[in-house]
Amino acid sequence: MTWFIENLARLKAEREALEQFSTEHEWFVICGWRTNERLRLILDADIVCGGKVWPIFLQYPDLFPHTPPSVFPRDHKAHWSGHQYGVGGELCLEYGPDNWTPELSGVDLVASTRRLLEGENPSPGETGIVASRHVDTLEIGRAPNVSSC
Repeated sequence: MTWFIENLARLKAEREALEQFSTEHEWFVICGWRTNERLRLILDADIVCGGKVWPIFLQYPDLFPHTPPSVFPRDHKAHWSGHQYGVGGELCLEYGPDNWTPELSGVDLVASTRRLLEGENPSPGETGIVASRHVDTLEIGRAPNVSSC
């Protein structure tokens, strides 16, 4: 059974927090809620920054809140960022499986998405670089930490 049926209190808290966040931040516009064919809960929303509208979807995993949701472009052909796993792929944000805790929420990922998009697109026609949360080191006797984002 999926998390949002088993944990109605967390579902309510997630929805209310995202709706409240939307009323407090004009750059975040909720388009609607849905489930996909695997019964994963999805929020469709728009993020406005850098003179552009970024249509996203926030997908909750089966094991939420113990694993993080993912953020994707709604256009499966879009490639927005150097911190993205391929065309139409998931954005690599400040929070992922390596540093996620159940106290974090969808709001944290939405805010992280905006920081990434704004950092790489500070204004129309401008680009920026956003550092990776992954540390790449090369130490003798130890394999490097390799990251695609």
